[in-house]
Amino acid sequence: MENAQKNSTSASIVKWLIIGVLGTFFLTVLSIGVVLWRFTPIVKINPENGRVLLLGGLIDVTEDFTIHASSKTIKIGTEEHRKFEGSKKIEISKNAIIKIPFSNGKLDISNAENELVSWDCKISGSTENPKVKTVDHLTTLDLSTTNGVKCDITVPKNIKLEIAGSNGKLHFEKPHYNLDVNLANGKVDLEPDDTQLYRYDIKVVNGVVDKFESSIDATAFIIKVSLVNGVISRD
Repeated sequence: MENAQKNSTSASIVKWLIIGVLGTFFLTVLSIGVVLWRFTPIVKINPENGRVLLLGGLIDVTEDFTIHASSKTIKIGTEEHRKFEGSKKIEISKNAIIKIPFSNGKLDISNAENELVSWDCKISGSTENPKVKTVDHLTTLDLSTTNGVKCDITVPKNIKLEIAGSNGKLHFEKPHYNLDVNLANGKVDLEPDDTQLYRYDIKVVNGVVDKFESSIDATAFIIKVSLVNGVISRD
């Protein structure tokens, strides 16, 4: 009798363990299904106008660059943004680095004809201007404290430019510098200079990449772009 009771108790425990495991598995699958339904397609491209929709429309990469977050919509470069502009002299050397972290933004980068890094931005979500500082060979233009930015930026030639952000539309016009980009979601447009040599290191987890031909020349500029969701195109 005692053994029968023990066997019955053990069977009951095993049964509820199995029910618990199956229930957890079902909830996990259901949660994954909801996430996939909400954020698919991850990348959708309109070939007619170049519009890119990411994460089921959460991010709309158009000329204005729109981000939908819960009940809040951020449109980069609209009238509620305020002006932020300036410049800073850079000591040009092979170790010189310009670093630009940001949260959400549309950045157009071109070459400067002098030793100045200059910016002409519209920003939102911050009552204070972004910080600009230089320590040794590193100059940082920190745009990460804003909700959104739209900037035209010029950088000196023959330096290294590092840009990291969450959601963005980035355009690089004929870069004469080494480039390192890390972006979670968005679109990166690279416009090479036919007179320059480049060595590319380009990675996209979910999305589309145009074809880029690398040079093996030791003097080639290094163009490194890492993107999770989105498009890297050659202009």
